[in-house]
Amino acid sequence: MLFTKSLFFAQFAVSHSSKLTNDDFLKLKSSLKSFIEDDVQNKTEKIVKFVRMSFHDLLNYDPATNQGGAHGCLAETSILNFDENKGLSEQVSSLRDFVTKTFPSTNFTFGDVISLAGKVAVESAYPCMQIPWRYGRSECKSTDEKPAGPSGSFNTTEQFQPFVTRYGLTLKEIAILTAGSHGISGAAADVENSKFGTFDFSNVNSGKEWIVNSISKEWKRTVSSAGEIQYETQISTNETMMRLPSDMLFFPSVLNKVYHRSSPDDSNSLENDLVSYTQKDRSAFDKDFEKVYAKMLEIGTNNDHLVEFKEEPTNYKCSDTIDIKKDEVSKAFTSSSPILYLTLFFVFNIL
Repeated sequence: MLFTKSLFFAQFAVSHSSKLTNDDFLKLKSSLKSFIEDDVQNKTEKIVKFVRMSFHDLLNYDPATNQGGAHGCLAETSILNFDENKGLSEQVSSLRDFVTKTFPSTNFTFGDVISLAGKVAVESAYPCMQIPWRYGRSECKSTDEKPAGPSGSFNTTEQFQPFVTRYGLTLKEIAILTAGSHGISGAAADVENSKFGTFDFSNVNSGKEWIVNSISKEWKRTVSSAGEIQYETQISTNETMMRLPSDMLFFPSVLNKVYHRSSPDDSNSLENDLVSYTQKDRSAFDKDFEKVYAKMLEIGTNNDHLVEFKEEPTNYKCSDTIDIKKDEVSKAFTSSSPILYLTLFFVFNIL
């Protein structure tokens, strides 16, 4: 198997990849599932890192030239060396080596491999989800440097807007991706690339419940050892849960409580949208996350002729593990905020 670098081999890979069949990718998916789930000791780390890798693979996408994007560029040394990608090198190599050894004569592009690994990781964390997916990504053709990525400490929408425009995701889609990715059990700020504390983001395992915890827990502002503001709540005698500033800015009413601010009269529509998931069955959030995650996996693939991946539907059903009454949500949440904040930090620096 070849993960090609030169233009000649990249062209060969595109041509060869077009001959791959749905059965080839069914076999790849099955192998990736075993690679993750059979490694009991490292299962959680693989899930979290593969989800993070699927986000980071589109890090250098440039819509002006349509270069970069979800094409396996993360395997290139110049891309992997971005500050935002610290902590991913070992898992990138592990994934590449595993697929090369398992399928020595099948020329999967690494763009397809890394995006399918992200899909499989999400579905391993959330067995009731099934992410729509398409194959046929061309090889990475651009390893150009890019402007610095967004920070978890950003505090104005103006700072985030260039990234929203760049990746073509709406504010609500970013919020859904944040909740779903940080709702994975074991997700935390990466110790190798973060100046924040490394407490888990979730003691549950769903995006809906991550939202529930965000609005119903008593949060306090703390400062990490590196001087970064973060928010913590005690969930047991020995357990602390954390939120980044970029997490909490989705919930201005919660920040009003933290900072003892009076609530303005105007409503925050995005916060309202997120809180509305707490009054619905878990599947409502899960279905929206599936759609947005699938969209994210195709950023920058405009010129690829992607083919729908066909698989048997999952028959796994997830149930809510937190039962929060409507009046409790009402007490925990008062819609408010004069300014709407946004974060893309989870895409680049967290998972």
